[in-house]
Amino acid sequence: MRRGGTTQKELADKLGIRQPSVAAALGKTTAINQGFAEILDALGLELTVQPKTVGELPASQMPPS
Repeated sequence: MRRGGTTQKELADKLGIRQPSVAAALGKTTAINQGFAEILDALGLELTVQPKTVGELPASQMPPS
């Protein structure tokens, strides 16, 4: 995983968990995830994820000025 320039280890550090936990979470489909996908599909919707704009970022992720 290197989406958005973030490794699993970096994500784990931000979340305060270990990297194997991130790998496990990213590698499995749960009944909740599948059910949510089916609900969206039935409603003719899709989920879109996009980066926050600079004004919405936490201070720890703000680019240097």
